[in-house]
Amino acid sequence: MAAPGGGRGFWVASANGVVTPEADIASYGDASQANLNQPIVGMAVTPSGRGYWLVASDGGIFSFGDARFYGSTGGLRLNQPIVGMAVTPSGRGYWLVASDGGIFTFGDAPFRGAGAGRALPAPAIALVDIDGMQGYWLALSNGQVRAFGDAPTLDTAPIAVPVQPAWPAQGQAALEVPGDGVLQSPNAGTPEPIASLAKVMTAYVILRDYPLAVGGTGFETTVTPADVADLEARQAEGQSTLPVVSGEVLNEYQLLEGLLIPSGNNIAAILAQVDAGGIGPFVAKMNATAQTLRMTRTAYTDPSGFDPRTVSTAADQTTLGQRAMTIPVFAQIVSFASATLPVAGTVANYDRLLGADGFVGIKTGSEGTSGGCFLFADNRVVGGRPMVLYGSVLGQNVGGESTWALLDPAFAASRTLADSVVAQLAGPG
Repeated sequence: MAAPGGGRGFWVASANGVVTPEADIASYGDASQANLNQPIVGMAVTPSGRGYWLVASDGGIFSFGDARFYGSTGGLRLNQPIVGMAVTPSGRGYWLVASDGGIFTFGDAPFRGAGAGRALPAPAIALVDIDGMQGYWLALSNGQVRAFGDAPTLDTAPIAVPVQPAWPAQGQAALEVPGDGVLQSPNAGTPEPIASLAKVMTAYVILRDYPLAVGGTGFETTVTPADVADLEARQAEGQSTLPVVSGEVLNEYQLLEGLLIPSGNNIAAILAQVDAGGIGPFVAKMNATAQTLRMTRTAYTDPSGFDPRTVSTAADQTTLGQRAMTIPVFAQIVSFASATLPVAGTVANYDRLLGADGFVGIKTGSEGTSGGCFLFADNRVVGGRPMVLYGSVLGQNVGGESTWALLDPAFAASRTLADSVVAQLAGPG
């Protein structure tokens, strides 16, 4: 997010390059039609307020309005991803900052020092230039600020975090702890492929457009020859599918079961057709909904998640999981160990933690490029007080050769994560 002077409004930039103006403010373009190599992670405004830059995690720069291009790190091999940028007071240069504190200067931006190589206690998340001074501040994710050049040293201390979750050694994770908000692993800022976790947003959009009460069945649709052809094409690619036949009638509830329990990619396509007339328009709805939910580091390219360009962060997915579980019929469906459908028969849920240690759903995801992913809700009792932990883990055992080689590490990481927080909240004894 970035804003010009005057308090007229602001722009929100999403991971897929879409820029959304809010309030009384003009749009100068976006990168939604660009072939992004990496997701957008930052934005900066020109001094005039009539243009802006977008920066991707590989350091690629996109300029709009009166913003000029002064260079990028898009062709460099970075040690750590770019997480943000800052503009010089003249607007004729900028700095890029990486998560390890590395600083890259372009145009008239001077180099005043960097945090790279200094064993920062937490990842860098932003760089703040100081108008009228020859220095800048480097902000860290734990609340500390490092000063460079003649920037004054600020009296900051690490933000007190009541609990220290046992984060997985690989991938990224987030956990919503009652009273503490969504906590994130140190490496959770870069969007990653999420595989079938995308189906949570698909279900969320469907249930928003076609509300369904528990016990209801909703709309009906008839499986077409085109749907069967799509199924066969997906089966040939080894995708997760649900068997259907031409002429089969499925209602909304059954489609949601087929989407969320056996994780049918072809069912996601059928729902997109019913809701929006095709995958393209439906994906546009998914991305618009993500922006409404402030999932600013999420970009959907398909309703099933099979496309590795569908990316998000653990924190964004945790936010979505919480919202989806407020819909009773969604919460009911993801709590089922199996479902029985007209042609497919009885199909099993991939969630092996379901019913164990308070886990009540939500959704698994697994592809070679995404690794094992798991978005979960876990009902626990701590000190006689019931609470729900919402969390997600992404990128477990990337490259694993089977579904369970991907998902079992995700389940183990999720259980360890939840157990670690419960133990700390419960205290000694």
